[in-house]
Amino acid sequence: MFRYDLVFEFVSAICEQRQAVPSFYDGLRAQTVADSVLRSHAERRWVEIPEEPR
Repeated sequence: MFRYDLVFEFVSAICEQRQAVPSFYDGLRAQTVADSVLRSHAERRWVEIPEEPR
């Protein structure tokens, strides 16, 4: 499904010269959590979510 609201926010942020919300960093953190969930399931154990690299 195409997310018009996210595209609108992204383009608006570019036009207004500001940071988009959510940011690419927020997307990276969400993907890190998703990858950790898949790893936890595959290994059938708890896994630590890596620290924020900021």
